[in-house]
Amino acid sequence: MSDREAILNQTRAARSQAEQLLGTLLESQEAILQGGRPDLFRRVVGASSVEQAIATTRRLIETYDRILAEAEGRPCNPVAEVRVPSRSAGPWTVAATYAASRTA
Repeated sequence: MSDREAILNQTRAARSQAEQLLGTLLESQEAILQGGRPDLFRRVVGASSVEQAIATTRRLIETYDRILAEAEGRPCNPVAEVRVPSRSAGPWTVAATYAASRTA
């Protein structure tokens, strides 16, 4: 097995672990909601620690998907379409700005 294949296999395994973690976090969130106890972290920060962990894990899975797509030569869709003003060419998306920087 080449180094590249080993790294891809490790990345796939890490993505699988992240999916399992996301499932566990979603189950925990449901149990917390059914428990009816107040969430002190949510009072202070505005979001519960479980909600933040779910959002972070989803972003991690999206990142693994992009890494694997790029490594396998598949097209990957941009995650965010945030508009960035440009003086010379009008508004650009973050994905377009990134793509332009990779070809330069």
